[in-house]
Amino acid sequence: MAGILQKEGVMIMSSSNFRFTAISDVHITQFHSGEEVFSNALKVLTEQFPPSDLYVFAGDIVYQLDSWQDSVCRNLYGSHYDFVNAQLAQYLGDTPRLIATGNHEFPQNNNDETMNREAFEIWLSKFGQPACEHRVVQGYHFIKTAVMNWRMDQVPEYETWAMEEIRKALEEDTEKPVFLITHDAMPNTVMRAGDGHRSFSEEFRNYLVTCPRVIHISGHIHTHVLDDGAIYQEGFTSVSLPCCAVGQLSIRVPNYKPVGGFSQSCIFEVEGRRILVHRIDHTLGKEVGEPWVIDLDETEQGIYRYGAQARLTAPCPEFTPEARLVVKQEDGQTVLGIPQSFLPGKLLALYYEIRVRNAEGREVICRKVHTDFYNLSHGKEMAGILEFRLGELAEGEYTVEVRPMNCYDRSGAPVCDTFQV
Repeated sequence: MAGILQKEGVMIMSSSNFRFTAISDVHITQFHSGEEVFSNALKVLTEQFPPSDLYVFAGDIVYQLDSWQDSVCRNLYGSHYDFVNAQLAQYLGDTPRLIATGNHEFPQNNNDETMNREAFEIWLSKFGQPACEHRVVQGYHFIKTAVMNWRMDQVPEYETWAMEEIRKALEEDTEKPVFLITHDAMPNTVMRAGDGHRSFSEEFRNYLVTCPRVIHISGHIHTHVLDDGAIYQEGFTSVSLPCCAVGQLSIRVPNYKPVGGFSQSCIFEVEGRRILVHRIDHTLGKEVGEPWVIDLDETEQGIYRYGAQARLTAPCPEFTPEARLVVKQEDGQTVLGIPQSFLPGKLLALYYEIRVRNAEGREVICRKVHTDFYNLSHGKEMAGILEFRLGELAEGEYTVEVRPMNCYDRSGAPVCDTFQV
């Protein structure tokens, strides 16, 4: 079986028909943020893994902004493109690359159409690729479409073009997968790709549902490679790429403390009608988690390993029998300690659901918080206990209930305790 193996500290893969590396959300700025991280990512991918036949960049390779303090970008820059191109030349040589536009190649929070056109002209001059492109690499079809401003507004003519090109590709070769590359994710597919996204029409999504050999690869959301919600199937397959250099991890909790410092990508290994998606962490220099498996024989039969039904039946994380909550009072506030001790399982505990009820049974707190699962891809263990401040509570007796949740927001059995304020 094809896959990434480790031998004497060097990462190797068994033979495959075709292999490509997919990177998104690099976010290189004109004031040099992310440069060292991006260089290291390319170094790891080219030195620790076998050569790829193609490198795919799903947008936001640079970031047009004046400063991190000002939310509106009023100027355009080109020097960060020069750095990117120098790195690509150094590490990738003449390996083909396919580069899509992202919303941050356009001026941040700026709706000026003249500036948007100028920003796109800079992109064109630096990368020399068309906004929309249908390219065949070693017999595999890659179709990319563009976003044309920071809001990622839908471009109907691009959708029409993409649907026609996908149709041609599927008819030309009735066996191989067809890869669709965009920056934004398709609505109601991968986790955090809600129906509020403006980049695609329902017509386009409905068309893709009829194309089980299409694999849509996108970025923008900044998923974590250990989050299995980053792949979804409903007719077609959607894969959401992680952040490569600069950017905060996307976590589905309100008012969470931003988590950064991630550098990750995916390697797609194609063996006939079976595609393995290897999840790569550049900090560790290795694959993390098991590869996702896309089997076209299955999808053409309406069998979806990562579909809606799979989400409903996926195993829920469970605390170990000895797990106990710890509640204490500190500086007038109630502090809850949650043990991160779980039974072995395929899906990680990504979140906790916390519910606190008073003596009358009225719910006074219902909160969703995240675990520190992301430490696993930094070579660290999850903390034994995570503490969360519940705030000031009135005097009295309370019951607290904590449930561990997987990436699909399904929860296991709770751990409960009572405490007095």
